[in-house]
Formats: sequence, C-alpha cells, structure tokens
Amino acid sequence: MPTQHPSELAFETGRAPASSNRQFRQMPLPFTPLVGREHEVHEACRMLRDPKVRLLTVTGTGGIGKTRLALQVALDVQQAFPDGYCFVPLALSTTPQQAVLTIVQTLGLRETRKRQPFEQLKTFLSEKHLLLVLDNFEQVLAAAPLLPELLSACPELKILVTSRAVLRVQGEYELLVPPLPVPDLHHLPTPEAIAQYGAVTLFMQRVQAIKPDFQLTEDNARVIVEICACLDGLPLALELAAARIKLLPPQALLARLDHRLAVLTSRRQDVPLRQQTLRNTLTWSYDLLTAEEQRLFRRLSVFVGGSSLEAVESVCTAVGDLTTPVLDLVESLIDKSQLMQVEEGSEEPRLLMQEMIREYGWERLVAAGEMEDFQSAHAAYYLALAEEAEPALHSIQQGWWQERLEREHENIRAALQWLLEHREKEQVARFAGSLLRFWIQRGSLNEGLHWLEQALRGTERDVSAPAGIKALFAIGVLAGLLGNVDQAKTRCQECLEICQESGDSRNFVLTSWMLARLATEQGEYAQAQAQAEEALEVATKAGDNLARAYALHRLGTIALALGEYEQAREQLEECLVAFTEIGDLFACVEALRRLAEVFVAQGDETRAIALLDEGISIASKVHDSWTMAGLLNLSGQVELRRGNATRAWSLLEEAQALQKNMGDHQGVALSYSLLARVASLKHDDTAARGFALQSAQIAMKVSDNRLLTTSLEGLAQVAADQEEPVWAARLGGAAERAREVRGVPLSPVERASRERLIETVQNRLGEQTFAAMWAEGRTMTPEQALAAQNTSEVTLHASSSSSQTPVSTPPAGLTNRELEVLSLVVKGLTNSRIAEQLMIKPVTVNSYLRAIYSKLGVSSRLQAMRYAIDHDLFIT
Repeated sequence: MPTQHPSELAFETGRAPASSNRQFRQMPLPFTPLVGREHEVHEACRMLRDPKVRLLTVTGTGGIGKTRLALQVALDVQQAFPDGYCFVPLALSTTPQQAVLTIVQTLGLRETRKRQPFEQLKTFLSEKHLLLVLDNFEQVLAAAPLLPELLSACPELKILVTSRAVLRVQGEYELLVPPLPVPDLHHLPTPEAIAQYGAVTLFMQRVQAIKPDFQLTEDNARVIVEICACLDGLPLALELAAARIKLLPPQALLARLDHRLAVLTSRRQDVPLRQQTLRNTLTWSYDLLTAEEQRLFRRLSVFVGGSSLEAVESVCTAVGDLTTPVLDLVESLIDKSQLMQVEEGSEEPRLLMQEMIREYGWERLVAAGEMEDFQSAHAAYYLALAEEAEPALHSIQQGWWQERLEREHENIRAALQWLLEHREKEQVARFAGSLLRFWIQRGSLNEGLHWLEQALRGTERDVSAPAGIKALFAIGVLAGLLGNVDQAKTRCQECLEICQESGDSRNFVLTSWMLARLATEQGEYAQAQAQAEEALEVATKAGDNLARAYALHRLGTIALALGEYEQAREQLEECLVAFTEIGDLFACVEALRRLAEVFVAQGDETRAIALLDEGISIASKVHDSWTMAGLLNLSGQVELRRGNATRAWSLLEEAQALQKNMGDHQGVALSYSLLARVASLKHDDTAARGFALQSAQIAMKVSDNRLLTTSLEGLAQVAADQEEPVWAARLGGAAERAREVRGVPLSPVERASRERLIETVQNRLGEQTFAAMWAEGRTMTPEQALAAQNTSEVTLHASSSSSQTPVSTPPAGLTNRELEVLSLVVKGLTNSRIAEQLMIKPVTVNSYLRAIYSKLGVSSRLQAMRYAIDHDLFIT
C-alpha cells in the first residue's frame, strides 16, 4: 500500500491547503552512499535545471540502480524547487487509474466523488514548483500519455521518472543508466586504481559490511575484477554476490558464477520480493513484455557476445511465427532495457544482451522447448557466414571481413560446438575449413586445428570429398605454421589423394604448394622442386591462373633458398602480376615479401625497401598481421645491415609481438636470431646469447632445418664476439655441413658474414686449432653443436620473454598442465588469453594458478614468474 503521510499535508479538492506554503519532503532517505554514479547524477541534475526539460526518464535494466540514482538527484536539485519534491512508488500499480490514485494519495490529497483523481491532481499541482519523482513506471506505461497533459496544466512542475522502458511521449528526455565501470581484465591497473572503479567500490563496500577485515590486495584483485565483470557491473547482482562472501571466498564464488541465477539470491526481508533474487528481477521485466517480445527475447539468448541485426532477423524468424517485424521488436526490447546496442562506427549497431539477462533468456528458451530449433538456425547462419567470408578474406575486403568475423568469434565457437555435439562433422569441416585465413590472422592456429581434427576424428570418412579436402588442407597449413611437421605432412598427403580421386586440380595444386613449403623448410629441395613443378604442370593444364600463380610462387621461393636469384625474381614477379590481376591481396603481399628477400640476399637494399614499403602498406590496409610480421622482420634485417641498431630493434620487437600473439614459432625464431645480432651491436652480451640460443632451440622444436642452419650461424657469431672461439668454430662447422647436406648455398651477404666469422675465430685460435675445431663441428649434429658450449657460462635470461618449453622433469610436483599454464604466465599472457589458447575457462585457469602457487610456495603471479625464471623451469 502507498505510504501514509501527515494529515497536515492533506486537503479537500477545490480548497487551498491550510499550509500551502510548506515544502514537500516526501522521500525515503538512503542508508548507503551512492557509488560510481557521479557522471549520471551530474547529467540528470543539469537536465532538470534546464528550463526546456520538464520530463526526464531515467531508464535501465532491472537492478541497475535507477531508484537510488533518482533519490540522489532529487536531493541534489531540491534548491531549484521551492515547493520541494515528492517520491511516488508505483511498483504495486498495474493500471493508469491505480497510478493516478497512488500519486494523489502520496501527495496527501483526499479522494472525493465530486472530481476525478486526475483532475484533482492537475488542480493541486497547477501552481506548484515541485519535482515529482515517479518510480517503477514500467508497470503502468499505459498511463504515460497523462504526463504531458499534467505538465501542460502545471507550468512549474517537473517530473523525474524511473522506468525499465522509455515512455515515448511528447517532451520526454531520456537518461540511460549504464552498468558500473569494471577494469579491463587484459590491462589490469594497480589494486589502488582498481578500487576506484564503481563496480569494485560497490562490491567491496558490501563485502566489508559483512566482513570488515576483508581487503583488496594484489593477490585477490584479479579475482574480484573477474567477479565484477562476470556480473556485468550490475549493482543488484554485485550486492547479492557480496552477501555470499560470508560463506564463499572470492575464488570459490567466481567458480559458482557459471550459474549466476542460482547463486544470486538474498535472505533480506527489507527489500521487495522482485529484488530478493536476480531471477525475480528478470522475471518482473520479462512478464512486462508482449508475447512476441518474449519470443524474440528468448531466441536472442542463442547469440554469444552479441549479434548483428541481420543475424537476429535470420535466426529468430526460423520457424516463421513472428508477425511483428523483427526491427520493431528489437527496438521495443531496447526501449525496455532488455537489449543494448553498441555503436560500430558506420556499421549498424551491434545488439547485445547482458550475460545475466542472456542466461535468464536461455532458461526461458529451454523451458519453451525451442532450444534445438534456434541453436540449429544459429549454426546454419554462421556456417553460411563463414563460407561467404572465405573468398573475401583473399580480396580487398579482407580487413572488413576479418573484423566482422572477429566480432562474431564467440558465436562461431558456439555454433561449431553445437554442430560437434550433434555429430554434424560435414558441417564442422566446411565451417572451420572456410575460416583458415581467419585462424591464421588472429593467431588462433591451435583453435582452428582443434575444430578441424574433431571434424575428421574417427576411422570412417564421415564427410564428403569437398569438405574433407577443405579440412585436410587447412589442417596441413595450420599444423605446418605451428611446426607440427609430421601432422602437416600426413594431412596434406591425405588431401592430395582425395584431390586426385575427385579430380580437384586447384586444391591439388594448393596442397602441393604446402607440401613443397614443408619440404623446403626441412632442406629437402629436390622433393620440394618436384612437388612444385608437378603443381605448375597440373595448374597450366587446367587453365587455372590462380593455381598456376601459387605454383610459381612456390618455385620462386625454392629458387630463392637455392641461391638462384634471377630465376626466383622472374617467377615471383610473374606470380605477383597474376595475384594482382586476380585480386588476391594476401598472396600479393606474400609475393612482395619474397621478392624483397631476393634483393636483400643480393645486397640491393634500396629495391628491397621499396618492395617492403609497398607490402606493409597493403598488409596494413587488409589487416594481414601474419605477413606484416614477416615484412617487419625483413625490414629490421635491412636496417641491421645498414647499422641502424635502434631502428632494427624497434622493427624486430614489433614483428615478434605479432608473431607471439599469432603463434608463429618460425617467425619468433627468426626474430630472435636477428635480435641477437642487434644486441651484439649494442654490446649486450647476455641478451645476444640468450636470443641466439632461443632461436636455435625453437627452430629445432618446429623441425625447420633451414632456419636452424641460420640460427647456428648467428649463434656462432655471438660466441665469437663473446670470446668463445672453440664453440664458435664448432657451430660454424656444423652449420656449414648442414648447408652442404641440404644443398643450401650462401647468399652473397651471408658469404661475406661467414668470411668475417672465419677470420675472427681463426685469428684467436690459430690456423691449426681453428681447422681442427671447424672439422669437429662438421661431424656434429646441430643438437651436438649446441651442447658443445661451456654450460656454466650459458644464460638464457635474455631481456625479452620467449616461447617456453617445460624442462623434462616437472618440479615441485607440478602436473604437465600446470607447467603449461605457468609457461604462459611467464610469457606474460593474461588469464583470459591463457584460457583462449588452452581452450579452457578463465575460472579453470584460476584453479590451476592456485595449485601452482601452493606447490611452489608463492602467493602471487609475480612470485610464480620469478620462481620459474630463477629455477630455469623453461629452456626455450
């Protein structure tokens, strides 16, 4: 029932009150300070002081804190209203008549039969300079047209409304209340700065009301931020979660928030029933929707991380039972705070549900028996999107499509998972195979491999030939880029067989292109040459210009590796022309990079730089991070040869950051080799040695023999610079023999570098000792040459983080998975990035970290990293 008011404020209609000059002060006083709403309070006060604004609607989802904000605003602007303010709760009103009666009763007017309540209201307020605060107006939206009429009759009246839905009446101004700010989990500030964020401040205040000694520390800061992020910064959810700290420590609470609606309940008796559980709050809002709005609301829960309007229109109309246009229903759900829109520049706004609302919608979807139909429609839509994107990812539209797929990544994962669970392997193979360029560009090589291998798991062929070819080729490329040579070769051979059986000449050529690349990297040039020549013959016979260009590209890179520079230049220039005519920009950039390599090898740095600049320009336009990293590496190499150590270092660090993010192990190894040379120029012996060793060890790990040879030569120069001529001679001999065995000649620039190395080492050892050590090195395998150092002098602690491989004997009882997590921590990855790379949940990463801390006897991330470094837990 409405709150009763002092009798002196009551009067009979048509008669002036006995004390008409008294101010109204009808407002419940808050028990706690308002947190994190300084901007919203300032904006609302500014608007209410503006003469043009007479009706202000504060909107937002249930539990966002609209009522608390309105109370604060009324208190802050009271001086602008000589007749005061009056707060009217409408939560129990369900009709316009009840709403008007509640306002009348709250103002203290007595009911009379002579005049209707609304007429009473207009008469009483006609000369009042009053702020009328109407709370929970979403219950009585049908009464909204009465408000402009009331304002017209009462020129000094202003109305502040709180509602989960906008009113859509003349003269209405809106103020949307957003979630409380939450720190960025990918770039966490200090605990002191974290504590200033509204969501964290509110959570901590409520926790400390229960546990006064609870503090925000370096150790628990991330978990608390994750809790706040998991709860979307929603004040009601934060308060309900804080109450659970009495029983559950933060980490345990976070683990349970996978099922938020079951956890977020309250036993408080002094709050409305609708706010005693999060589910009740959401049900309150859901029940206010029309039947068609409820249908769309439920179906929107199939989208993960938001969606485009196009996706909603396609997926949510799958069963054809919506008569109202989806656009109108979406607009209504936005108005009713059930859906948010996020601006995307010139694109249509993205539609997004808060995760807790989405979880509730999912419950409703399951209860309605609609989950299977709309999950299937969701998967079909994103499969079609992936197949539409495939050719575009090689065109001028590559950047736009890459960004679009990035926005839809969570939906793509959800769709693939659903298809796998329903054993739709054909569709998974088509889906994940179409996204090959996407997996490469975003550095999600392991994720792409996971989906593709899952699609092909089993002894029988469960997919058609076209889908199998697409999946096998994609696996071959991704595994090859990751350095998983055996897996790459096996899958490419399988793909080649199916291509021959089905007469698919283009994919035969592309698969041969990949096999030739693998052979080249292992120094098997004769095999690579034969594979590429066969591919060229097949492409020419088929009249396929794109396939022919790829075959020429591979032949050009083989000629480059063999030192046949003129032939390499001719073949690469020919394929560049073809790629340009076809419009395959990714291939164009790759051809430009290889052409630049030709001129670098010949010492023509001017022409190389021109090609590199052109390649970098195109790569940046199409967001081709993979090739961009290679271009930056090569640019760094050119600057290094010019003696520009600072510029070279900058370019190589930029390249390596991209390579590490994408999982490009070969690129990382090459960057380390070049960084070692830059460090030598800067006389940083520790860094130079560490980088050179890391380069060689990564090259061994990914079985790239050509790169390993280059790494050995770089390490030999470092050893010579650091007064270890015996080891330098052995490394040089081993590298020379490796080149001879694999038929890899030295470029003119490399030959000059080799001659300088021999001269330096020979001067220090003398001709006889030098010859003996060099000859000894020629009998060694690369592994033996690396081990021929004085291990007591070796340090791996370079000034940059590296790709790490755990030592063979796990320390402190750590499991292999814990070692894997720790290695990624040492690399500087955040919990969310670790979760993404290992394909586990962030909460699972937290569980592993707790176990690691316990076993290592440390209490923080920094201490764990220091322990790993001090105890040499990772060797590459």
